[in-house]
Amino acid sequence: MGNGQSASNNPRSVCNQYYLQLSECKAHLSPPLKLTDRYPINAKDVCEEAEYALKRCLAHAIDPKAAATLYDKEANRADRVAANKKIVPKLKPYLWKSD
Repeated sequence: MGNGQSASNNPRSVCNQYYLQLSECKAHLSPPLKLTDRYPINAKDVCEEAEYALKRCLAHAIDPKAAATLYDKEANRADRVAANKKIVPKLKPYLWKSD
């Protein structure tokens, strides 16, 4: 694949169903949005469930250890914050356009 990842462990492939769900949700907004388009102010939480599911899947595909901590409701807050700081930069190439 050029990036050292096989199709079976490529986050885009692993999480494809969640990309499709989010893409479908955004396509039904008015005006329709592309997957990587940012939400307008008035539509901020419309696709929240689909976006959460995609981010969770990607986090587990990209950094399983940090994701396990981040999504563990029993983990202490400091550990979850540290895990989030570790994961967020790794998610950006899979979710948003470069600004």
